[in-house]
Amino acid sequence: MGWGGATWTILEPLLENGSLPNLAGLIARGRTAELESIRPPASAAAWTSLSTGKHPGQTGVADWVATAPDVYDLTLNTADQVKAPFVWEQLRGTGLRSFVFGAPLAAPARPIDGTLIAGSPVQSEESWTYPRELASELTTAGILSDPSGIVTPQQFSIALFHEQLAKKREFILKHMQQDDWDLGWLVFEELDELHRLCWPGENEQELINAYAALDSLLGELLAIAGPQTDVIVVSEHGMRIYDEAFGLHAMMLHEGYSAINGPLQPFIPPPNSSRFEIQNAEHLHRIAGCEFQLTRATASTCEGNIGSARLGLQGMEAWAIVPFENHDMVLDDLKDRLDDQSSPYTLELAFRGAQRLEELYPGEHSSRNPNLIFEFEPQFLLTNDLVMSTFRKLDPPIAAPELNGIFIAAGPAFTHESERASRSILDVAPQVLQLFGREP
Repeated sequence: MGWGGATWTILEPLLENGSLPNLAGLIARGRTAELESIRPPASAAAWTSLSTGKHPGQTGVADWVATAPDVYDLTLNTADQVKAPFVWEQLRGTGLRSFVFGAPLAAPARPIDGTLIAGSPVQSEESWTYPRELASELTTAGILSDPSGIVTPQQFSIALFHEQLAKKREFILKHMQQDDWDLGWLVFEELDELHRLCWPGENEQELINAYAALDSLLGELLAIAGPQTDVIVVSEHGMRIYDEAFGLHAMMLHEGYSAINGPLQPFIPPPNSSRFEIQNAEHLHRIAGCEFQLTRATASTCEGNIGSARLGLQGMEAWAIVPFENHDMVLDDLKDRLDDQSSPYTLELAFRGAQRLEELYPGEHSSRNPNLIFEFEPQFLLTNDLVMSTFRKLDPPIAAPELNGIFIAAGPAFTHESERASRSILDVAPQVLQLFGREP
């Protein structure tokens, strides 16, 4: 089971007060770990790496969206852009059957031995499921293909989360009782969005209720699966509360890596638009205000205290003018400038370190990803929005990703270990394959 954004910070008090009895039962007979995510811990990249065992340089996925060398618009990452096979695809032809529900970036759904209901983004009901006729059953049950509103103007809400979870529960329990399956792979990615809506604040109890509802579903699934089934519960990243932010776009402008061609115009999101349409509109707004001849790098994916920058290299971006031979010089200079950043509130250095993509995630598909990935001290939320301040206080504080998620495993293949370990998100898919006696 994948619980989007689940974090030990919230789990631990709930386990202690008995609110999560089924998860506590797994922990009592199994093992736990801090699950280190992808850098930056963007959900699309993290879920893709978790379900393939490959890093972004091998999958080609660093975020929900990507840039292309021949167009100004962003492109939406889908299963067609994932350059590595998912676990359930690697099991195809082995005689083992899979029941997959809610797996991000699995649409358009490809044939598998079993059942596949893809998670976000789903661009059409025809590409949502395998077999195709399952889409009509889901629609009749009132289950939405895009509850987070990535590709449709669907407004995510607390009420919608709980309503959809109840409908998904009924569908999942029915099929896992009736269908023949060896691998059950279930992801509830919207829990990530619920953290952002509810934590911290007066709606925090709604988030606690969601954890309890997922724990209850876990108990029902354990009853169906039986005691000889190995069970793993994970999140693609953790969450924490941030009260300070660092604006990477502002830093790029102040330090001369990016340049604007006139007064900075405020971005106004288009009404009745999907999250992808809004993100693309903001991207085009940023490009429209950019002075290409003076722009060497731009702010890229930022999640939690980990950010990234993408060079304006010729052949990588439609607007880029930096010759490839200047690649090393720009990256080294940018790393030095980041190293000098210090908080105006404490006067302490904020920067922890940086790595080039080819060092961190080497691979033939790395050109779709940022060129430099870097980390700040954990209290700083990195952003790539169009604000003009570098360091700023967040009032009220907000919840956003942190690197480490959860890993809980129990069953015949897992001996009990009371001490919490450290694991990599890249280990999950290979371990699942090994449980079936397959080589990763």
